[in-house]
Amino acid sequence: MKKILILDDNFEILLLYKTLVTHMGYVVKTSTRGDEALRWMDDESFDLILTDMKMPVMGGIEFVKCVREKGIQSKIIIITAFPTMADANQLAKLNIYSCLIKPVLLTKLEEIIRKALDEPPDSTPLNPPHSEKL
Repeated sequence: MKKILILDDNFEILLLYKTLVTHMGYVVKTSTRGDEALRWMDDESFDLILTDMKMPVMGGIEFVKCVREKGIQSKIIIITAFPTMADANQLAKLNIYSCLIKPVLLTKLEEIIRKALDEPPDSTPLNPPHSEKL
């Protein structure tokens, strides 16, 4: 069964995403902290990572950089309420699967998650076609 890691510092959003992904039939692990999730990755692997961009302690871009530095090639979906061109440029270099802008329709999120998990692991584009305009 496919395993998804979800990170968001807003507990209500985290619970909403967890409920959606669990109902989709995937195994879910959640955290409000990127540093905690990075420690888990020493012992666990995830097929997909869903992370908020703006979080205290460690933001989404820093988290994704650390994930990639560990050599982890999981597909990554970033969700942000405050998109900037600078962020878009950094994310393109980090080989993410998709970037979604809040508020995200749950049907859209479900669609992107299914597409990401249905595609082969090595199909993550360098310049994600699934991203919304930033």
